[in-house]
Amino acid sequence: MKNKVVLMFLGNTVLLTGLSIALMTIAPIWGILAMLCSAAVTVVFYRFRQEQELSFEHHLEQALKNANETADSSTKQLMMSLALPCLITDDQGVIQWFNVAFGQLFPGKRLIGEPVVGVIPQCEELKDKAAFVCDVQLDGKTYSLIAQKLEGTWNACGLTLLDVSRERELEHLYEAGRIAAGSITVDNYAEVMSGLPEGDQNKLRMEMEAALYRWASPLEGMFRRIDRDRYLLIVDQQHLNILLEEKFRILNEVKKIKGYNDIPVTLSIGVGSHQSTLAEAVSASQAALELALGRGGDQAVVKREDQFSFFGGNSRELEKRTRVRARVIAQALYSLIENAPDVIVMGHKNPDADCIGAALGVCAIAKHLNTPARIVLGECNSSVKKLIGSLKKDLPPIWIEPAHAKNFVQENTLLVVVDIHRPALVECPELMNRSAHVVLIDHHRRSADFISRPALMYQEPYASSTSEMVSEILQYAGNGLKLSKAEAEALLCGIVLDTKNFTVKTNVRTFDAASYLRRQGADPIKVQNMFRTDLETYRKIAEAVEAANIHKKKYAITYCLPGKDDMQIMPMTADELLTIEGLRASFVLCPHEDHVHVSARSRGEINVQRIMEQMGGGGHQTSAGAKLDGITLEQAKKMVIQTIDEYENNEERLR
Repeated sequence: MKNKVVLMFLGNTVLLTGLSIALMTIAPIWGILAMLCSAAVTVVFYRFRQEQELSFEHHLEQALKNANETADSSTKQLMMSLALPCLITDDQGVIQWFNVAFGQLFPGKRLIGEPVVGVIPQCEELKDKAAFVCDVQLDGKTYSLIAQKLEGTWNACGLTLLDVSRERELEHLYEAGRIAAGSITVDNYAEVMSGLPEGDQNKLRMEMEAALYRWASPLEGMFRRIDRDRYLLIVDQQHLNILLEEKFRILNEVKKIKGYNDIPVTLSIGVGSHQSTLAEAVSASQAALELALGRGGDQAVVKREDQFSFFGGNSRELEKRTRVRARVIAQALYSLIENAPDVIVMGHKNPDADCIGAALGVCAIAKHLNTPARIVLGECNSSVKKLIGSLKKDLPPIWIEPAHAKNFVQENTLLVVVDIHRPALVECPELMNRSAHVVLIDHHRRSADFISRPALMYQEPYASSTSEMVSEILQYAGNGLKLSKAEAEALLCGIVLDTKNFTVKTNVRTFDAASYLRRQGADPIKVQNMFRTDLETYRKIAEAVEAANIHKKKYAITYCLPGKDDMQIMPMTADELLTIEGLRASFVLCPHEDHVHVSARSRGEINVQRIMEQMGGGGHQTSAGAKLDGITLEQAKKMVIQTIDEYENNEERLR
């Protein structure tokens, strides 16, 4: 309509203008008058249009304002009456507004002007996050807290609470009803039964089963014996949680039963939970049981999806009197080496004498079978350099640096890993993916992360050292395998180091291995000279011992300053501390660049492996260590003390 009026006005203006020009040619006066009339009409119309547009804009603005006020009022009314509890804070985290539903959760409480963290402590996370979601408990219900900082309002935030009590209850019922499987074995069955009369064997077997059935009957699951020393347990997650809370007390209860020569009965338990099917749960329980046995037995391992939890493991590893497995492993290893084009032997980073000795023993087998062999060797401490320096005179050049090792490994190369089973700690992790055939020989208790699917695995935590295990393998070589004097002394060095001169984890088979090496030409005097220290090293050890702090009257915690031989001084200091009356465990820390190394030792009453595992490390019950990244020395000390206290609390709950 407005466009039509404008067009009409323009048409009339053009007409009047044309008429005025025509009149001016005929009668100038009339033409001028016509021109003035046309201008007057144009001015009047322009003013009319201007007032009309101003009036329209005013009415439009007023209409929008009224609409906004109505919408704002409706929004406020809607937010106030919304069933979902909501609130808004300022940039200091102080509550500025909340709706009726939120106020009903805190009747009679003054909320405006109060810090939101005083009302909902979980909101502390908003200091570092733009948004987050978490569950909170309010008024006996579970709410999902949805918090988000508001745009354009500095750091002000809005919070919304969503009642999820029913959903969480259903989730809890679902989790409680999930099926878990447990594989249980008497891991020293042969040892406790051998030597007993048949009648006593039956009595002992009945006593063990009675204890197990008493333990399993309240769990309301299925418990069955599937072999003479193996059992299967099927329970739901709700009852499995009971076992987790009591930390598998059956491990201690069954040790009250004594077998031959008063040897206590010990169990190993593997549990698989949070799996998709029962078959997967049983498979996971068997994998967890293998891990428990690989860690020395007398413990429970729970595999929850891809995570492992450990309970027990306080008994010392029991010596296996039979060498059948060593003979079988020897035959399999000889076959693999004989059919391989070449052999690469690799130990752990910063190798010790046990690692070097075991590697040389494997190379001796390869030499006997005419298979080329090399050893990957990186940085090492002065004692190992001294050992290698004496060996180089009598051995061919078989050492290769980690940076060049990948050039020697082909797909069919046999890679033998000794004295370590954790992929991240080997001398050159790249090699693990370059060879299709990996052999693992180790005496450490198995950790959750270990080399998966090796072609051959020989892991015995009862053995004193990897050098002892390799020495046993060498004895089954036959065909006149003869060690050189240097190779025999290197293996004996490994045994002497890990047994601390035949005082720790030493059994009959340890002495048998040492006797074999002595017959091969190893000189005990020369071996002892390998471990002699200079005066400066001894002073550093004395300084670290003097600086030791005693925690709970039985734990010694100290540090040594970084130096060229810090990796050697740490374990020597830890061993020296254990000679002090009353101390049961020692922990020596050493800062290095952006991390701190920890060396732990014990007399056997304290399982330092479990303490170090909580800090990302591992090892044996009496000898373990860890490497703490991105941490200061003081922080490391606090972490060690905190982990010791947690270990003590767990042990107290088991008693």
